[in-house]
Amino acid sequence: MKPVVDSATMRLLEEKAFFGRMTAEVLMDIVGDELATFLATLVPKGIHGEPVLLISGKGNNGADGYTALLHLLEKDIPTCAWQLFPPAPGSILEKRVRAYTARGGRVISFPDIPQAGKFSLIVDGIYGAGFKGSPDEASSKAILWANAQHGLIVSIDLPSGVDPTTGEVPGEAIFADYTVSCHLPKSGCFLGKGWEHTGCVHDIPLPLESPKSDLCLLEEEDILHLIPRRRRTQNKYQAGSVLAIAGSPGMMGAASLACEAAYKVGAGYVRALLPKESSSLEGLLPRETVKSFFEDVEECLPFFSHADSAFIGPGLGRTPKTLSFLDRFWSAFLIPTVVDADALFWLSTKPLQDLKGKILTPHLGEASRLFQKEITQVDEELIRNIRSFVATTGCILALKGAPTFIFSSGSPVLIMPRGDPGMATAGSGDVLSGMMAGFLAQKIQPISACILASWAHGLAGEFSAKQRTSYSTTASSILESIPQALSHILEQAAHGSFRHYVPFGRAEPTRP
Repeated sequence: MKPVVDSATMRLLEEKAFFGRMTAEVLMDIVGDELATFLATLVPKGIHGEPVLLISGKGNNGADGYTALLHLLEKDIPTCAWQLFPPAPGSILEKRVRAYTARGGRVISFPDIPQAGKFSLIVDGIYGAGFKGSPDEASSKAILWANAQHGLIVSIDLPSGVDPTTGEVPGEAIFADYTVSCHLPKSGCFLGKGWEHTGCVHDIPLPLESPKSDLCLLEEEDILHLIPRRRRTQNKYQAGSVLAIAGSPGMMGAASLACEAAYKVGAGYVRALLPKESSSLEGLLPRETVKSFFEDVEECLPFFSHADSAFIGPGLGRTPKTLSFLDRFWSAFLIPTVVDADALFWLSTKPLQDLKGKILTPHLGEASRLFQKEITQVDEELIRNIRSFVATTGCILALKGAPTFIFSSGSPVLIMPRGDPGMATAGSGDVLSGMMAGFLAQKIQPISACILASWAHGLAGEFSAKQRTSYSTTASSILESIPQALSHILEQAAHGSFRHYVPFGRAEPTRP
């Protein structure tokens, strides 16, 4: 995982390096070289005469961009620059502009405006990690112009106009398709409105220190070792048994999605516990799911002792009988449990509970009820409040959204960046709940199950959107893409000689 830093921390890291005789020019050469290599992969094949355009401001982000343009010229990729302000005499920016023009590079000076629609790629080098306040008039005009173009936009360090620490957007801001972070990603890319503007994050490592941080970005290598191994001789109960407290008249679809998701990540047995009046609806659940019906809540107790994990809430409903069931049986959920949807509603009406061993999965609306405060975006105050909540209750909390934030006591807050806008669809969260419970049933630690399920769920959403577009992605298509997501993770893990099963005759390895 990679530390996520604010602008002040990044400035201190650079100053410490400069004190140790590192120079800005050396860092700029590294950024420019790596940026050019990345940009070259994005330039549309077969495009001739449509250059890469750099939009440069006053500072070193623009100089990074000019360095990249010089490298692109060496690759015979046409380039052009739009300089919004005259470079300060003697500055690094001025030196890089002169080097670029000496090689035949073309520079357009503001207030002249580039011809629209004539660029294969736009590089945003207007503002950097030191940006504060609102963009000036020239930069605002350039940002609006860039956002109106059809080519991809790549921002250097963070999208111009986005606060590098808080993610606030007080004025115009670039909507980037990619953000190339210099050394470490900036918190403003994920907090506030930043994620809306950031696009995919690509990192350029620099020879600077990596500080400890309370906010970290998950990477694929953090996921690979979390996959639970299979045993050649295991039966369906040893593969993991899940108890589903979900579904009600009119909302059996949510329970169905969650139950099938638990199976698709490897659970061997899923039992849905339903009130007797729902018996006519059992055909709406996956045929692999075992259905048990009860009239008296006391009949439910034996099922808790035979399960390895549970999920509670998808499609459960909020009838007085349902809420009374939760009142009586909350203390019976001693097994690792995923709490979602209507169970979160019930929880929001109760005094603070002991939630040790439980995973809560609210979206922003459910979090608003849970914390009795309207929440519209993730900011530093919300992160502090949730960290305090998980420390007090002992739970793990996955704040679903774009991106998803994962909280656990005594650990950094983890940012899970996978997913697609098409996942904002009814039932997507129910699939995630089932995946988490399915991994929990295989006896991996709750935090590992939460991280692995969140990543695989986001990856499944990406595969679904790639096949069907974001517009046509549904919870069912995400469910269908789970095998493809797991296959991808296993293929990546195999590069590290990972075996997804325990070889015959060997002891089972310690589970994460």
